[in-house]
Amino acid sequence: MRLGDGEELRATRIVSAAGVLSTVDRLLPPEFATRDWVSSVRRLAPAPAHVCLYLGFKGDIRAAGAGPANRWFYDTWDLGTDAWRIDHVPRTCPAPCAVLRLPSLKDPSHDPGRALRHQ
Repeated sequence: MRLGDGEELRATRIVSAAGVLSTVDRLLPPEFATRDWVSSVRRLAPAPAHVCLYLGFKGDIRAAGAGPANRWFYDTWDLGTDAWRIDHVPRTCPAPCAVLRLPSLKDPSHDPGRALRHQ
């Protein structure tokens, strides 16, 4: 890979976190563009994006109903299609799905301390 200042970076393997389509369209050297796997990537349908928000809690979250199980929240009962479709969702639509995970409640060795801190 050649950077804007001309410096060249070499590696036997590269891991891209830019997304698969951005990787094949913007980051791959031109000699890879005609490979079969690149064509198959370009035929993939868009997938829904997600946002992760990590929070810390203080206090007795078990008394508030929290437990070690993951909790999933959907705005539809049709989990096979509607919850994952992105072609009909307006840009201002709230998230069609949310998950709440509390890893500190899953870990028996977690010590929440006197302030009862959880994540």
